[in-house]
Amino acid sequence: YVYTRRWNTVAVITDGTACLNNVSFASDVPHASYAHPAGTTIHFPFDGSLAAALRDATTNEYDLSVKSGRPVYSAEGRSGGCLYFDGSTVLEVTPFPELVPTGNAPYTVSLWAKAAEGCNTHGGWIGYGKSGVNGGANNFRLNGNYAKIWNYWHGRDAGAELPSGNFTDGWHHVVGTYDGTTRRIYCDGVLKTTDSSYTPDFGNEQFLIGKTLNDVNFTGWIDDLLIATRAFTDVEVAALYQ
Repeated sequence: YVYTRRWNTVAVITDGTACLNNVSFASDVPHASYAHPAGTTIHFPFDGSLAAALRDATTNEYDLSVKSGRPVYSAEGRSGGCLYFDGSTVLEVTPFPELVPTGNAPYTVSLWAKAAEGCNTHGGWIGYGKSGVNGGANNFRLNGNYAKIWNYWHGRDAGAELPSGNFTDGWHHVVGTYDGTTRRIYCDGVLKTTDSSYTPDFGNEQFLIGKTLNDVNFTGWIDDLLIATRAFTDVEVAALYQ
């Protein structure tokens, strides 16, 4: 797909750091081409530049803004560019992206992450929904060490562990799916957890990247974050890992 849209974002340089300010402009910017799996509702490839990295690569225009800190663009992503989060940086989509699955609707969440040395071992990559309500939010984070993953729905949680290595040794792929009955967590293309114990009821109050809704911030790099409105198959998850 090739998307050309009008953007309301400006990147500025202050003391050598790329960041955003509150001044805005609109210009016609052609987006790079991405072939999205069916059902993709939001996708951040984090490619091109800081300004481009904050753009949603789907036609839904769920672009990111900076809630706190300063994201840093890097060309050394898992594929193309990525964003570095310094432990204080949080990005958000506001208002809440209405096509992101809520309630108990099926979903897929996919991302690549690499932790910096010293990253909090509960650092979060993404959280969305309503905080403080059992089953009310979908959150993905580290779980006590650099090899474990925690997908918590507030009191309705599941974990997984990388098949080898840890998040400080390089890029690793995390995928969570839910088909309306069963939650699955994949690590580096391998199905590690299957759970049908709980039913979510995700809200639509917040959408954050760089932390979960309640836990601590992530320090490290995130790339190619995608959410879809259906549960991808094992074959589709394996294709994302390639």
